[in-house]
Amino acid sequence: MKVHVSCAGKLNLALNVFTKTQQFHPIDSVVVSVNMYDSVTVTSRNDNVVTLNDVCGIEGKNNTAFKAAVAFVERFKTNGADIILSKNIPVAAGMGGSSADICAVLHAMARLYNVDNSDVEELASTLGSDTVFMMRGGMARLTGRGEVVQHFDCPRTMHFAVTLFDVGVSAGSAYNAFDSVGGDYTDVDSLVKCIQSGQLEVASGYIGNGLQRAVGKGFCDRYLNYCKSHGISTCMTGSGSAFFSMFSDEDSAVKKVQLLRKGGFDTVYLHSVDGCDAII
Repeated sequence: MKVHVSCAGKLNLALNVFTKTQQFHPIDSVVVSVNMYDSVTVTSRNDNVVTLNDVCGIEGKNNTAFKAAVAFVERFKTNGADIILSKNIPVAAGMGGSSADICAVLHAMARLYNVDNSDVEELASTLGSDTVFMMRGGMARLTGRGEVVQHFDCPRTMHFAVTLFDVGVSAGSAYNAFDSVGGDYTDVDSLVKCIQSGQLEVASGYIGNGLQRAVGKGFCDRYLNYCKSHGISTCMTGSGSAFFSMFSDEDSAVKKVQLLRKGGFDTVYLHSVDGCDAII
């Protein structure tokens, strides 16, 4: 038997980071799923072995998707699986690619072996901080390590010009840099209220990333200067390295994508997706 699942990436519209306590940094973040997907095709086996193809230079056994499948087999005592992972979400870009791979594998294994989703979500919480959100996707506020998830709705589709860079940023290095230089804070309460009421133009004024001061320099200097000279508001997502600009309509977003591409930047148009389209 074979199952195919795709899981959407995400953007952090807000990310407030606080001083480390008990070995982690508490956060207050607003995240939204976007229509860029990693996909897995999972085929059942007659033993408990798990295999995964090498992707992006990462050996299969070192991939978080492989580790998620092994954890699933051990937790639910199922047979193993042969997994083919196809990546579209860039690595170390702050768009949740690793978590998307974990969630795609867990959803696929659950369908393959008829395991209840609520049990699988509990397992997901042990495999990464934002995997709890990614298992359902949509729009949410994350607190704690990211494992406390409060889903909410936006009555309008969000549109984005997302710029990607060849360099990747690891979460560990980003948070270490934050410990040295600190970061800025945005009003998450106001951001959530604006989003819930569909006031996306106002909401854009509350977008911010507490890691950007520590991480968002060097590799993106020319991009930031270009945005400033062309009146484009931009923000880093997650621990970097991708940046995005948000718009309330597709036409405005596409025009900014074209402008940024003209400037020599690898920029794509993306839009928000709700939970129904975050896992397909």
